[in-house]
Amino acid sequence: MRSVSARDPNLVTIRLRVPLGIVYPEQLDILREVALRYGDGRLHLTTRKTIEIPGVPVKFLEQAQALLSRAGWDGSAYGNNVRNIVACPGRYSCANAQVDTQGIGLELDSILGHLDHMPAKVKIAISGCVNGCTHPLINDVGVVGVSRVIFYPEKCKMCRSCIKQCREGALYLNSLGSVVYDREKCIDCGDCLHACPNEALLCEGVYYRLYVGGKMGRSPMLGQCFGDFPTQGEVIEQIQRILAAYYWYGNHEERIAHMIERVSMSSFRKLVAEIEPEKIDVLMHPEFTIELQANS
Repeated sequence: MRSVSARDPNLVTIRLRVPLGIVYPEQLDILREVALRYGDGRLHLTTRKTIEIPGVPVKFLEQAQALLSRAGWDGSAYGNNVRNIVACPGRYSCANAQVDTQGIGLELDSILGHLDHMPAKVKIAISGCVNGCTHPLINDVGVVGVSRVIFYPEKCKMCRSCIKQCREGALYLNSLGSVVYDREKCIDCGDCLHACPNEALLCEGVYYRLYVGGKMGRSPMLGQCFGDFPTQGEVIEQIQRILAAYYWYGNHEERIAHMIERVSMSSFRKLVAEIEPEKIDVLMHPEFTIELQANS
């Protein structure tokens, strides 16, 4: 947890890290108690699914934090660190989800939640499908669940169900009346897979599509596709490599997007691919607390 300075120098706002926005019932009573006893009686839910307790007098900050810690509230939610990781509900409640967003989100939080000395803030968002409800393309690191499609024209019965389902125009009728699959237009949403009754469209595989370099702020930038990875373990490894390359070679207060602008995407990919295992291990170690050193 962290305290955020308020306009009144005698008051602070306590911001709590809430991985994926998941709050357990046993934590709610402590939140209520701290808000009423030490704050101004309110709780604020932020856009990154953190919880803020505003209006806490500085003289009571330590007592409030100690009480919150007893209920498992901890972690850092602002500063040059890995911010609260956000993820959509995923497969447990969304029919569109292609991957287990909750599983990968919690795993990333357990691995990256301690990273508190990055060159600048790092925001990570996970979406189970291409609808991108968590806005993965405007985060430093974004993960999107996709389903790659294979089209078998010999099995197609020309029912046109897939054409009606495809909103991108990747499936259409040509001049001969045959269904055509345009791979360039396909965004791998997987919607057509549920529409075809003849198995002319099949799923080649479900992947985690990784994006890097997105951001909002005064100069918004969309993340660039870094690749598709077939397993949760592989995409987590890539994210660790990306953050290690960013930590060791990024400049102070330089977001990942600006680092990519400075060195080029091809050079950034090379840095990620060639980052030494020792540098990854040092950064990911839970006891890692050394301050960021500017790169010469």
